[in-house]
Amino acid sequence: MLLLALPLHVAVRAAGDSAVGWEVALRVRALVALRAERVVYRSGGGATPVPPAPSVGREPAEPPSAPRPPGRAARARRALEARLKRALLRIEVLEHVLRSRALRVARPEGWLALGCADPAETGQLFGWLCAVAALVDPGGAVRLAPLWTFEDRLAGELTLDLRIVPLRLAGAVVAALAVRPHAARRAAA
Repeated sequence: MLLLALPLHVAVRAAGDSAVGWEVALRVRALVALRAERVVYRSGGGATPVPPAPSVGREPAEPPSAPRPPGRAARARRALEARLKRALLRIEVLEHVLRSRALRVARPEGWLALGCADPAETGQLFGWLCAVAALVDPGGAVRLAPLWTFEDRLAGELTLDLRIVPLRLAGAVVAALAVRPHAARRAAA
């Protein structure tokens, strides 16, 4: 139990593209120990991703013109709303964790590009990602870019140094999840 109270230093490097594969390298060490553990995960066999060119002033590509069956749009909208609500909850928990200082992010750098088949979903996801990036990286060292290609895609190259206190992190997550229902009831009243 005492080990859970010790801070950990975690170095994370992720690079890849959802179309080709990802490589994620983790280096974990206790701040009081000398030995570090390194874990590398590789999926696919792709090359290093290249950041997308800025799309300022360009028109987005034409969407695929497949006809949608009736009723499918309503189901897709409900599914999107459910995904967005879950994403909002995760952002609120992350915000609470960052404010509790159980997780500290140092020296973030790199880029991340994302796109969804639906441009509205891309815009929502990009907006929320910008909100999280402002919490994690107030200096703006991580470049974010939406991909308006009408396909589900995630590409990037990120490096983060994290300082985590596991016991405090668990407490912050539990507190964030416990506070959320009370805040929702107060807002509804």
